[in-house]
Amino acid sequence: MSAPVRFSWSPASAAIVLAAIIAAPLVGCGESGGDRFSGEEQQVAEVVDALGAAARDRDTFAVCSQILASSVTKRLGRDCRAKVSRALASIDDASLEVVNVRVRGGEASVTVLTGSGKPPRSGDLMLVREASGWRVAALGPLPPPKPS
Repeated sequence: MSAPVRFSWSPASAAIVLAAIIAAPLVGCGESGGDRFSGEEQQVAEVVDALGAAARDRDTFAVCSQILASSVTKRLGRDCRAKVSRALASIDDASLEVVNVRVRGGEASVTVLTGSGKPPRSGDLMLVREASGWRVAALGPLPPPKPS
């Protein structure tokens, strides 16, 4: 898998990039990521679960104020909710499956699966620990599903 890419969104493309990680339906939805981990890993997985839930509910307030890292929301500016709303409007099913969590100090990497392709797409979300808890700060590429 490629190394994660730091969010470097222009205001116009920010929501589109966010949508890429949560846009496709998940194959084999099961227990939430937070149920399979413990301690800090569980806290990190719960943030990713919250991202999927907020996307399904079109809860732009939660995405911008409780899920994205402050560095990301600063880049998105005052229009964060509007940009995220435009991206979420095109999503039919926003599910993520947390398959691995790695915590190193104040940073965490989460491998997720999303999509209905065989195999489903995978990528990494990078989270940072802020005073208010773990927040999504970066994502790695989700390559398209390989041809069957």
